[in-house]
Amino acid sequence: MTQKNQFIPWEVVSKDLQDFALDLIANDFAFNLAKNICEANSAENSPKQSDDEFNIKDLLS
Repeated sequence: MTQKNQFIPWEVVSKDLQDFALDLIANDFAFNLAKNICEANSAENSPKQSDDEFNIKDLLS
């Protein structure tokens, strides 16, 4: 017996649950953005930086 992925349509999810899900997504995005900025600043201030490190200045320019 195989199990198929079943999705619940967004429209039938309660408004509170929708808000909660969107808050989780926004918080995760904000956390990852802040982490990337901190890592870029740390790499920028370190004496040695490799070409493959994330550079926030490249992203913003």
